[in-house]
Amino acid sequence: MARILLFFLISLASIGYGQIGKEYEDRKIRSAQQIKQFKDGVLFVRIRNRDLEVEYLKKYGRIEEARKVERKRRELNQRLIRAFNANFNFCPVYFFFSHDSKHIRLGQFDSVGFVDTSLNVIDTIRPNPSYYLTAELGKVVADTAKFFGGYRTVESEDGLVQQPIYHTGPDAGFKGLIIKSDQFIQLVHPFSYYVRTYFEHPNERRMMWYVKKLNAALHEYHLKL
Repeated sequence: MARILLFFLISLASIGYGQIGKEYEDRKIRSAQQIKQFKDGVLFVRIRNRDLEVEYLKKYGRIEEARKVERKRRELNQRLIRAFNANFNFCPVYFFFSHDSKHIRLGQFDSVGFVDTSLNVIDTIRPNPSYYLTAELGKVVADTAKFFGGYRTVESEDGLVQQPIYHTGPDAGFKGLIIKSDQFIQLVHPFSYYVRTYFEHPNERRMMWYVKKLNAALHEYHLKL
């Protein structure tokens, strides 16, 4: 009876490993397609220009505090744009304010006000890509799927056997520079979709490094395929 139960448990585990393995293979195929299309596409970087904190401060007459928050946001946006302009060459990159997110999602690029380093809208910037991804500073969402991580040797009734190891994705909640889909949905492993930033308002040097690291990761992943 014990052997029958053991055989049943091993069979269930094998089915589970097979399903996990298939999901991982599907992800690898999808991520490979995404990075290849992305290399010939463009990246739209979303910068925040609406802040609930600013609206709250202004509502209650705290104008000076609201101006300080707005200034910090503007400086952060400009640092982000400068960093991409200096360190990102995987594909063309454009910048837009968050209030135009709907138009980006729908592919209505003529309705989007793309901006320069000074955050001025430039009417002559009119990209029309067949494929694009988005990026922004934000919090990385947990990826709960399991990924194949090799084998380990374990002892069983039949002696030493090789057992597959599976790892989960990163925990949620930490700050990062994140690449997302055209619908602003975070991408998943094995696509190199984020760089951890640690800071809410990275200074110039750190921002340059984050973008440079993201750019290098994308190139490396693309060259592996």
